[in-house]
Amino acid sequence: MDRLTKTEELDLQAQINQQKICDIAKISEAEYKELVLIAGREFLESLFPSGTEFESARALHESDKLFWNWFRMQWIMTETFFLKHTEGSPASLDFSLSWLTTMRLNLVKSNRIFAAFANYLKSRSTVKSQKS
Repeated sequence: MDRLTKTEELDLQAQINQQKICDIAKISEAEYKELVLIAGREFLESLFPSGTEFESARALHESDKLFWNWFRMQWIMTETFFLKHTEGSPASLDFSLSWLTTMRLNLVKSNRIFAAFANYLKSRSTVKSQKS
């Protein structure tokens, strides 16, 4: 059997996480995807608030496939950590949609994601300058 690429491993982990979370929280795949979309939009809003000069930057990222791929990876890493941390724990029995909301808010406001976003922006500018 061939070894999986990093992208394939990430996709597989995402599928496993999504299925576990949907089963435990008793939500549909559509509700799960909506939750991720809301989190991404909340993150962008925290960086580029509505009604400010930065609103156009938010709109730019909101429609950018690269941003959503990057945010999806951040979400998967957060889910994976939580699922591994609670595996076999009584705390996992209390898992619910309220935890997903808490995870979403913690991810959106974490220092880790802001640092990761800065690196994402640097890598994007590097790629753009190499194409020029």
